[in-house]
Amino acid sequence: ALPISTTPNPLALDIKRLAAGRKIVFMGGSIGKQKNLARWVDMVLNLDLAQWYFVQIGRINVNNLTPEDEQALALLKQQQPANLYIHADYLPDETVFNAIIAASDVIFAVYRDFYRSSNMLSKAAYFEKPILVADRCLMGERVTKYEIGLAVPADHAECIQQGLVSLLKLEGLATKFANYRADF
Repeated sequence: ALPISTTPNPLALDIKRLAAGRKIVFMGGSIGKQKNLARWVDMVLNLDLAQWYFVQIGRINVNNLTPEDEQALALLKQQQPANLYIHADYLPDETVFNAIIAASDVIFAVYRDFYRSSNMLSKAAYFEKPILVADRCLMGERVTKYEIGLAVPADHAECIQQGLVSLLKLEGLATKFANYRADF
């Protein structure tokens, strides 16, 4: 079982308040080049501010970003979009991280050049949150097989944004998440 707290988490509650009814998109963990910051920032800056709220949790490994990621990060610092919450460090305990995932509507895990799996799939299944992943990798295979989200090209901003919108239309996910949990 994943570490969770039985009491409401203040940070997760604050994020829900800041989102003010908008759909919360979560991206978190150790943030380096594999996390695909450039495409994440594309979504933050191009999707409807009134509909979407983005949450980025985790230390940014600035020594491990692509030049495109560095430019995207600089753009975020310059524009400071009102639909983005960033906690640019590790959280003190995993129950807080999990509470934020539980408060989110979807998980962004469209990782770049990431060929193994990630605990984000288990977290998606445990908290029953549809997940968006890269298509040409193990995570893409598993998400497609179990139908717990969608797999999209990691380098195609428009496909990623369309995929995010489509995640909200998926149906019958409870059984699919249960199937994933049973196998993993």
